[in-house]
Amino acid sequence: MSFPGVSTGVDTSEGRVQSLEQQLRDARDRITALNSESLQINNRVKQNTEDLKHKEDCMKSNEKDFQGITNQYDAKKQQVNEIEAKLDGVGFSGNSSNSAAEQHRQISEQVDTLKRKIDQFSYNMPQLVLDYVDPERNFDRSRVKGVVARLVKLRNEYKQAATGLEVAAGAKLYNVVVDTNTTGKKLIENGGLKRRVTFIPLDKITTYRLSDHKIRLASQLTNGEAVPAIKLIRYAPEMEPAMQFVFGSTFVCRTSDQAKKIAFHPEIRAPAVSYEGDQFSPAGLLTGGSRARSEPVLVRVSQVDDDENMLARLHSQLSESQRAMEVDQRLERLYRETERELNSVRDEFRRLETRLHQNREFRVVEEVRSLKSSLEADCGRLNAIKVEINESTKSAKELEFRLNNQDNHEKVNSKRFKLLSRIIK
Repeated sequence: MSFPGVSTGVDTSEGRVQSLEQQLRDARDRITALNSESLQINNRVKQNTEDLKHKEDCMKSNEKDFQGITNQYDAKKQQVNEIEAKLDGVGFSGNSSNSAAEQHRQISEQVDTLKRKIDQFSYNMPQLVLDYVDPERNFDRSRVKGVVARLVKLRNEYKQAATGLEVAAGAKLYNVVVDTNTTGKKLIENGGLKRRVTFIPLDKITTYRLSDHKIRLASQLTNGEAVPAIKLIRYAPEMEPAMQFVFGSTFVCRTSDQAKKIAFHPEIRAPAVSYEGDQFSPAGLLTGGSRARSEPVLVRVSQVDDDENMLARLHSQLSESQRAMEVDQRLERLYRETERELNSVRDEFRRLETRLHQNREFRVVEEVRSLKSSLEADCGRLNAIKVEINESTKSAKELEFRLNNQDNHEKVNSKRFKLLSRIIK
């Protein structure tokens, strides 16, 4: 049996098997290589230091000429950066511009569609439109309130009574409400009216109201299905006298039998109209029969009122989209102008850059920068080499010490080996 490493001077630390002599040779070779590298670097540092001094002297002698073009270059570069920042800050996006334009186009189409619909209604129902010229200078058109049919709104719960309500109003449905009798006279005399018009002056009109007794009795006789015509509509408070004049004296009932009962009842005796438009007068007049199949005027008026309200909202949206589109257009103009300015300045900057790179002094500056960088790296490497040489020298001395004492170790190991051999035998 043998015991390798016991008497041969072998280092087995960390799993490595290597003789002390080999380790010492490696350490000395490492020191030699480091010294050689250090010598090369020192020579290079010496040469680069001389070159650096020479080139820096050249720079100083041409500093004024070079500084002029350098200042122009730096100023132009700063200008490019500023314009780029300005361009980024404009906040223009081609997508947002297209979106605003598309929204404006869609709203414009809706406006045009509604306008045609409303104009067609006015063309088909000229009696609902009052065309006139101002009868005097500075005439206040708010004094003319409008056609009765356009001043009322049929309540939703009585939509099915539209025909009866129109019959109850009769020709008065197309009368025009004005603030005073004087306004009516001025329009008749100087308003350039193209058709005969009956005016209802709010200050002179005489109204007739159904009594509370008749209203209660009519409701009792019909289980609540006989209602004063004026209760079926909504209107502005200032229109009260005109609405009482037009609708205040008539009942509207669900059926013809109810209307007939109300009209001829001895305690009521008031005009009554059924939902279908059959009319009964306490004087004995009866009106009924087949009616036109067209939609009731008040229903059509309600629809066109809704259209006009929608048109007003669309006009508001159209104005907003117009403003948004104008903002986008201004931003786009600013963006394009700034972009052209940036391209122009960039061209000037590139020409200066080319001129600078072709300048002899610029090349010297680049060489000085390169030499300084190289010297900095070499100095760092020299410091690292110094540390490595110290560590390798220390390691070599330790290995020499171990080798010098190896004879004593071998004698001791020989005795131990003989002793172990006897024990094993």
